[in-house]
Amino acid sequence: MLTNADTKYWTPNPQMLEKVDRHIAAGLRVLEVGPGAAPFSRATYFVDWHPGKNTVVCDLCRDRLPFADKEFDFVYCRHVLEDMYNPFLACDEMSRVAKAGYIETPSPLSEVCRGIDGNSPSWRGYVHHRYLVWAEAKQLCFLAKYPFIEYLCLSDDEIANILRKDAFLWNSYYFWEGRIDWRLLQHEVDYTLGPEYKEAILKAVDAGVRNANEISAA
Repeated sequence: MLTNADTKYWTPNPQMLEKVDRHIAAGLRVLEVGPGAAPFSRATYFVDWHPGKNTVVCDLCRDRLPFADKEFDFVYCRHVLEDMYNPFLACDEMSRVAKAGYIETPSPLSEVCRGIDGNSPSWRGYVHHRYLVWAEAKQLCFLAKYPFIEYLCLSDDEIANILRKDAFLWNSYYFWEGRIDWRLLQHEVDYTLGPEYKEAILKAVDAGVRNANEISAA
Protein backbone atom coordinates (compact mmCIF):
# COMPACT_ATOMS: atom_id res chain seq x y z
CA MET A 1 0.00 0.00 0.00
CA LEU A 2 0.99 3.64 -0.33
CA THR A 3 2.31 5.48 2.72
CA ASN A 4 2.76 9.08 3.82
CA ALA A 5 6.28 8.88 2.39
CA ASP A 6 4.88 8.51 -1.14
CA THR A 7 4.12 11.39 -3.48
CA LYS A 8 0.35 11.69 -3.94
CA TYR A 9 -0.74 12.95 -7.35
CA TRP A 10 -4.04 14.50 -6.32
CA THR A 11 -3.60 17.90 -7.98
CA PRO A 12 -3.81 18.61 -11.73
CA ASN A 13 -0.90 17.16 -13.70
CA PRO A 14 0.91 20.02 -15.52
CA GLN A 15 1.60 17.76 -18.50
CA MET A 16 -2.09 16.91 -18.75
CA LEU A 17 -3.08 20.56 -18.48
CA GLU A 18 -0.86 21.27 -21.49
CA LYS A 19 -2.59 18.52 -23.45
CA VAL A 20 -6.03 19.92 -22.58
CA ASP A 21 -4.89 23.44 -23.47
CA ARG A 22 -4.04 22.27 -26.99
CA HIS A 23 -7.71 21.37 -27.51
CA ILE A 24 -8.87 24.93 -26.77
CA ALA A 25 -8.29 27.65 -29.36
CA ALA A 26 -7.87 31.25 -28.29
CA GLY A 27 -11.08 33.15 -27.64
CA LEU A 28 -13.32 30.15 -26.95
CA ARG A 29 -15.91 30.28 -24.19
CA VAL A 30 -14.83 27.79 -21.52
CA LEU A 31 -16.89 26.57 -18.55
CA GLU A 32 -15.52 24.62 -15.61
CA VAL A 33 -17.82 22.38 -13.60
CA GLY A 34 -16.54 21.96 -10.03
CA PRO A 35 -13.37 24.09 -9.87
CA GLY A 36 -12.82 23.63 -6.14
CA ALA A 37 -9.45 24.89 -4.90
CA ALA A 38 -7.64 24.54 -8.25
CA PRO A 39 -9.67 26.26 -11.01
CA PHE A 40 -8.75 25.62 -14.63
CA SER A 41 -6.83 28.62 -15.96
CA ARG A 42 -8.60 28.68 -19.35
CA ALA A 43 -12.09 28.77 -17.83
CA THR A 44 -13.94 32.07 -17.51
CA TYR A 45 -17.22 30.72 -16.12
CA PHE A 46 -17.71 28.25 -13.29
CA VAL A 47 -20.33 26.05 -11.65
CA ASP A 48 -19.70 25.06 -8.03
CA TRP A 49 -21.22 24.48 -4.58
CA HIS A 50 -19.86 27.80 -3.33
CA PRO A 51 -20.31 31.33 -4.72
CA GLY A 52 -17.39 33.11 -6.34
CA LYS A 53 -16.40 35.33 -9.24
CA ASN A 54 -18.20 34.31 -12.44
CA THR A 55 -19.57 31.29 -10.53
CA VAL A 56 -23.09 29.89 -10.66
CA VAL A 57 -24.10 27.91 -7.56
CA CYS A 58 -25.80 24.69 -8.59
CA ASP A 59 -26.65 21.23 -7.23
CA LEU A 60 -25.27 19.14 -10.07
CA CYS A 61 -27.07 15.99 -8.90
CA ARG A 62 -30.49 17.60 -9.20
CA ASP A 63 -30.38 20.84 -11.21
CA ARG A 64 -30.09 21.62 -14.88
CA LEU A 65 -27.24 23.96 -15.72
CA PRO A 66 -28.60 27.53 -16.15
CA PHE A 67 -27.13 28.01 -19.62
CA ALA A 68 -28.45 27.85 -23.17
CA ASP A 69 -27.84 24.89 -25.45
CA LYS A 70 -24.22 24.88 -26.74
CA GLU A 71 -23.55 28.21 -25.03
CA PHE A 72 -19.95 27.15 -24.39
CA ASP A 73 -17.29 25.89 -26.74
CA PHE A 74 -15.59 23.71 -24.13
CA VAL A 75 -16.35 22.42 -20.63
CA TYR A 76 -13.70 21.18 -18.19
CA CYS A 77 -14.64 18.87 -15.31
CA ARG A 78 -11.99 17.32 -13.07
CA HIS A 79 -12.48 15.06 -10.02
CA VAL A 80 -16.20 15.74 -9.68
CA LEU A 81 -18.32 12.95 -11.16
CA GLU A 82 -16.94 10.16 -8.97
CA ASP A 83 -18.19 12.04 -5.88
CA MET A 84 -21.80 12.41 -7.02
CA TYR A 85 -24.77 10.13 -6.35
CA ASN A 86 -26.21 11.15 -9.74
CA PRO A 87 -23.38 12.07 -12.12
CA PHE A 88 -25.48 11.21 -15.16
CA LEU A 89 -27.58 14.38 -15.10
CA ALA A 90 -24.35 16.38 -15.00
CA CYS A 91 -23.00 14.44 -17.99
CA ASP A 92 -26.16 15.12 -19.98
CA GLU A 93 -26.17 18.79 -19.00
CA MET A 94 -22.52 19.28 -19.95
CA SER A 95 -23.36 17.69 -23.30
CA ARG A 96 -26.25 20.12 -23.69
CA VAL A 97 -24.46 23.38 -22.83
CA ALA A 98 -21.08 22.72 -24.50
CA LYS A 99 -19.81 21.64 -27.89
CA ALA A 100 -16.87 19.66 -26.52
CA GLY A 101 -15.03 19.02 -23.29
CA TYR A 102 -12.71 17.11 -21.04
CA ILE A 103 -13.45 14.96 -17.99
CA GLU A 104 -10.88 13.63 -15.55
CA THR A 105 -11.51 11.28 -12.63
CA PRO A 106 -9.37 9.08 -10.40
CA SER A 107 -8.54 5.85 -12.23
CA PRO A 108 -9.92 2.44 -11.25
CA LEU A 109 -6.33 1.50 -10.36
CA SER A 110 -6.27 4.34 -7.83
CA GLU A 111 -9.63 3.26 -6.43
CA VAL A 112 -8.34 -0.23 -5.59
CA CYS A 113 -5.08 1.02 -4.05
CA ARG A 114 -4.76 1.06 -0.27
CA GLY A 115 -3.24 4.18 1.27
CA ILE A 116 -3.99 6.52 -1.61
CA ASP A 117 -6.29 8.80 0.38
CA GLY A 118 -5.23 11.49 2.83
CA ASN A 119 -2.97 10.27 5.65
CA SER A 120 -2.60 6.90 3.86
CA PRO A 121 -5.46 4.91 5.46
CA SER A 122 -5.67 1.16 4.93
CA TRP A 123 -8.91 1.21 2.93
CA ARG A 124 -9.03 0.98 -0.85
CA GLY A 125 -9.19 4.19 -2.88
CA TYR A 126 -10.81 7.44 -1.78
CA VAL A 127 -13.36 6.95 0.99
CA HIS A 128 -15.85 9.54 -0.32
CA HIS A 129 -16.05 8.27 -3.90
CA ARG A 130 -19.17 6.47 -5.13
CA TYR A 131 -18.02 5.19 -8.52
CA LEU A 132 -15.07 3.79 -10.40
CA VAL A 133 -14.89 5.81 -13.63
CA TRP A 134 -12.87 5.15 -16.76
CA ALA A 135 -12.78 5.85 -20.50
CA GLU A 136 -13.11 2.94 -22.91
CA ALA A 137 -14.07 2.75 -26.60
CA LYS A 138 -15.09 6.44 -26.60
CA GLN A 139 -17.44 5.86 -23.65
CA LEU A 140 -17.24 7.20 -20.11
CA CYS A 141 -17.95 4.15 -17.95
CA PHE A 142 -19.21 4.02 -14.36
CA LEU A 143 -19.17 1.11 -11.90
CA ALA A 144 -20.60 1.47 -8.39
CA LYS A 145 -17.95 1.30 -5.68
CA TYR A 146 -19.54 -1.17 -3.27
CA PRO A 147 -17.99 -1.94 0.17
CA PHE A 148 -17.31 -5.41 -1.25
CA ILE A 149 -14.23 -3.85 -2.88
CA GLU A 150 -12.43 -3.95 0.49
CA TYR A 151 -12.50 -7.75 0.57
CA LEU A 152 -11.22 -8.53 -2.92
CA CYS A 153 -7.98 -10.50 -3.08
CA LEU A 154 -5.68 -8.17 -5.01
CA SER A 155 -1.93 -7.59 -4.86
CA ASP A 156 -1.77 -4.40 -2.81
CA ASP A 157 2.01 -4.02 -3.06
CA GLU A 158 1.99 -4.50 -6.84
CA ILE A 159 -0.78 -1.93 -7.27
CA ALA A 160 1.09 0.63 -5.15
CA ASN A 161 4.35 0.05 -7.01
CA ILE A 162 2.67 0.60 -10.38
CA LEU A 163 1.20 3.90 -9.20
CA ARG A 164 4.53 5.05 -7.80
CA LYS A 165 6.10 4.79 -11.27
CA ASP A 166 3.69 6.87 -13.34
CA ALA A 167 1.58 9.89 -12.32
CA PHE A 168 -0.63 9.45 -15.40
CA LEU A 169 -1.93 6.14 -14.02
CA TRP A 170 -3.59 7.96 -11.12
CA ASN A 171 -6.39 9.27 -13.33
CA SER A 172 -8.81 8.54 -16.17
CA TYR A 173 -8.99 10.91 -19.14
CA TYR A 174 -11.96 11.51 -21.44
CA PHE A 175 -12.13 14.02 -24.29
CA TRP A 176 -15.47 14.36 -26.04
CA GLU A 177 -17.16 16.23 -28.87
CA GLY A 178 -20.87 16.64 -29.44
CA ARG A 179 -22.01 14.69 -26.39
CA ILE A 180 -20.75 12.57 -23.50
CA ASP A 181 -21.46 8.92 -24.24
CA TRP A 182 -21.73 7.52 -20.72
CA ARG A 183 -22.48 3.98 -19.59
CA LEU A 184 -23.42 2.69 -16.13
CA LEU A 185 -22.52 -0.95 -15.50
CA GLN A 186 -25.32 -2.34 -13.33
CA HIS A 187 -25.63 -5.20 -10.86
CA GLU A 188 -27.70 -8.09 -12.26
CA VAL A 189 -27.41 -6.58 -15.74
CA ASP A 190 -23.69 -6.40 -16.49
CA TYR A 191 -22.41 -8.43 -13.51
CA THR A 192 -23.44 -9.92 -10.17
CA LEU A 193 -21.75 -9.25 -6.84
CA GLY A 194 -19.05 -11.78 -6.08
CA PRO A 195 -16.56 -13.10 -8.63
CA GLU A 196 -18.23 -11.18 -11.47
CA TYR A 197 -17.87 -7.88 -9.58
CA LYS A 198 -14.15 -8.54 -9.12
CA GLU A 199 -13.86 -9.34 -12.83
CA ALA A 200 -15.65 -6.09 -13.71
CA ILE A 201 -13.22 -4.14 -11.52
CA LEU A 202 -10.17 -5.82 -13.05
CA LYS A 203 -11.46 -5.10 -16.56
CA ALA A 204 -11.96 -1.47 -15.53
CA VAL A 205 -8.42 -1.32 -14.16
CA ASP A 206 -6.99 -2.72 -17.40
CA ALA A 207 -9.02 -0.30 -19.53
CA GLY A 208 -7.95 2.60 -17.33
CA VAL A 209 -4.28 1.71 -17.70
CA ARG A 210 -4.66 1.54 -21.49
CA ASN A 211 -6.38 4.92 -21.49
CA ALA A 212 -3.64 6.52 -19.38
CA ASN A 213 -0.89 5.08 -21.56
CA GLU A 214 -2.57 6.32 -24.74
CA ILE A 215 -3.09 9.80 -23.32
CA SER A 216 0.43 10.13 -21.93
CA ALA A 217 1.91 9.10 -25.29
CA ALA A 218 -0.24 11.51 -27.31
